[in-house]
Amino acid sequence: MRLLFTGATGFIGRAAISYFQGKGYSITAWVRDVEKAKDLLGTGIHFLGPNSSDAALLEQLELADGVINLAGSPISGVRWTNKNKQGFFDSRVTLTHKLADHINRCKTPPKVFISASAIGIYGDKATVQLTEESQSGKDFLAKLCLEWEQSAKKCGVAGTRVCLIRFGIVLGKEGGILRVMGPTIDMSISSFTGNGKQYISWIHLLDAIRVLDYCLISPAISGAINCTAP
Repeated sequence: MRLLFTGATGFIGRAAISYFQGKGYSITAWVRDVEKAKDLLGTGIHFLGPNSSDAALLEQLELADGVINLAGSPISGVRWTNKNKQGFFDSRVTLTHKLADHINRCKTPPKVFISASAIGIYGDKATVQLTEESQSGKDFLAKLCLEWEQSAKKCGVAGTRVCLIRFGIVLGKEGGILRVMGPTIDMSISSFTGNGKQYISWIHLLDAIRVLDYCLISPAISGAINCTAP
């Protein structure tokens, strides 16, 4: 199977590429910095850089059986200035829109487009139990996720199956929230986040990748998928 990745050098992307390489899949990664990506991801991967032509992207999409879109600049740990908010939008919505547009131009489009989203789409609903059918929230993050998903859905015009992966908090020692919290916890030093009573819907990194794999090989799966424990 041939896969095209975005967000390949991120926390989930690095682990996912290693997992799918282990299954013998052929990988193309569309990245912002090719040299950095080569250092992080190693050999055996075809790279598209930021200056790659539309024709080159279209060619790789024509060859791909599936696309896994994990791109998005980090939201946690940075100030939500207007400039950064635009960066959040461009790295998610604008990039996903470009991918969907190119998929719709393919003569032989990928069979499946798996696009990241987040459970932030629901907003803060306190103690309400949420499902994929629950209404979206009204805050900035919810609106960002909603536009992100709407951009991904556009490639359904080409007949490509679309899976919208709403990630919860992904846990793994290699990155994410545990990488930030881990060093102080190892020294028996920690602090409360919020009032200590809020819910944190989480999923282990390996289970998150297994969800991606299941979506790839399961033609009956499409639409929104909450990738998280209750």
